[in-house]
Amino acid sequence: MSDDPLDSAPLSLSMRRPSRAGDARPQDDAVSEEAQPRAASERAGRHPRHNPARAPRGRSSAPDRAAAPSRRTRAAEPATPRREPVADQADAGQDTSAARAGAPASGFARRAREIADTVLSTRNGRFVAASGVAALILIVVVTASVGSCVTSSAPEQPLSADFVSHVTPNWEDLHEEDGRMVYTVDGQVVSKTGVDVSEHQGEIDWAAVADDGVDFAFVRLGRRGAAEGEVVEDAYFNTNYVEARDAGLDVGVYFFSQSITEEEAVQEAEFVLSRLAGRPLDYPVVYDHEPVEGVEGRSDNLSIEQMTINAKAFCDRIAEAGYPAMIYGNATDLARYSLRDLSSYGIWFAEYGSTIPSRLGRFSIWQYTNQGQVDGISRTVDLNIRFPES
Repeated sequence: MSDDPLDSAPLSLSMRRPSRAGDARPQDDAVSEEAQPRAASERAGRHPRHNPARAPRGRSSAPDRAAAPSRRTRAAEPATPRREPVADQADAGQDTSAARAGAPASGFARRAREIADTVLSTRNGRFVAASGVAALILIVVVTASVGSCVTSSAPEQPLSADFVSHVTPNWEDLHEEDGRMVYTVDGQVVSKTGVDVSEHQGEIDWAAVADDGVDFAFVRLGRRGAAEGEVVEDAYFNTNYVEARDAGLDVGVYFFSQSITEEEAVQEAEFVLSRLAGRPLDYPVVYDHEPVEGVEGRSDNLSIEQMTINAKAFCDRIAEAGYPAMIYGNATDLARYSLRDLSSYGIWFAEYGSTIPSRLGRFSIWQYTNQGQVDGISRTVDLNIRFPES
């Protein structure tokens, strides 16, 4: 049962008392025998329920009007209540019949149309209706535009898992060509060559670097001081990031950490994210925590547990922001972590002076020299090889 007043209208009309022959008062017994059939005929003609041939919606047909009793006859029946067959009563009878026939919704539909016609018949009503349609169209357009902007403003990033090695390379396929390490399969080079740079390399001609066969670059974004613990941005970060990407290189960044607590590690991650400001990366954000030679560092004596907590906090925050994360270090640096607790993140392993790395465990990038020579970089630079994923 609907609570809508429009829905209930046909039902309330159907409760009107119908016209029946037994409704007449006792005085009707005094009516003449001639008048009684005429009265019955009149009552049957006034209610469509007793006259199936009657025209719909209270409009009398010509035969009905011919058969109706005259005014003189009705005047001779003072005991009979005067009932005029007005249109409302006829409509009520029609609605009652429709409701009993199982179609109560017709009254609601008619009422809704009447309301709509009334609203649209006025100037203000037409204005309100037009405004509503315009507002609906505007909402649809704005929603679609916002969805498009949100989708396009979030660049697709690689995952941390993309840089986690699950296989050990076949070291027989690793060899040196023109002073750089390459990895081949069936005679084809499948590895990638990279450099990592900071403000120590000064200005770089990245177009020349790309032309010299370099595929990717890690750019230092910032560092924390080993003694005082101040966090600063690398002086060439933004320039190197923009120009390396413009030259067509894949770019990642690294942060030189000296965090001593989990909170400081998260602070460093937030610093990185603030400088990236949503810009895309092709390679990970790398956590580089190592002692500084010749300096008594504030984090030199951290436990394995604390080192692991710090590294995980940094990488988790970076990954949470949608960037891949990775851990850098040589054999001594990596021994300061519980790598089992950091297995979600790839390893960038550093070891110089070897044709085959001594660490035969999982790592996907190997930094094999800090004495590399590359066109466009005036100083020596670290060289790296990225092994294929399988």
